[in-house]
Amino acid sequence: MRTIITLAIVLLLIGACSLPTQPTQPPTPTLRPSPQPTPSVDDDLFSISPPRSPVGARYTAKPGETLTLLAERFGIRVEELVGMNPFPPDAAFPAPEPLVLPYGVWSRNLNIRVTEPDPAVRISNPIRVDGSAATSDGAIFVEVIGPGGTLVAQGSTKAEMPGPDHHGPFTVVVAIPADRVDDVTLLRIRGTDPSEGDEILIPLIFIPS
Repeated sequence: MRTIITLAIVLLLIGACSLPTQPTQPPTPTLRPSPQPTPSVDDDLFSISPPRSPVGARYTAKPGETLTLLAERFGIRVEELVGMNPFPPDAAFPAPEPLVLPYGVWSRNLNIRVTEPDPAVRISNPIRVDGSAATSDGAIFVEVIGPGGTLVAQGSTKAEMPGPDHHGPFTVVVAIPADRVDDVTLLRIRGTDPSEGDEILIPLIFIPS
């Protein structure tokens, strides 16, 4: 009897060893997206609705110029200029370098910059024009133009320039006669001599009264 039991145990062990072994499957890796940095938004650049592009104009820096010097020249914050052009603020450019300038409507020669009104935004009467300028004498003229180029209203001021060729801030408020509001089509901001490139044209879209 003992022999039979021993034989049965041996047969069970042999059968267990002969069972096919299931291959071990490696665990399926879980893919997780890498965390993306949250972009920072400068409230000064997107202060109106609809938001406008932070890029206002392009400028080619000359050899020897720095972002700090250009920020002083154009009347903008160094941090704002560095944020748009990733160069050390006080490092002189060894060769011409294309740069971007902050938002605004710029004149062809970059001597006038208008930050308000924005061409994409409806405006109301009176019209307030904010910006900076580095015109030859600091003079700024704002003209409201009607059909056929007729002059409907105008105003003027002098930019508070900190030095020659350095932008200084200005504000001009122009009131349009109530009976002429529907006639105006264009806003012209210029220096004393527009032929030098000191001129900006902005189409006008009024809020219905």
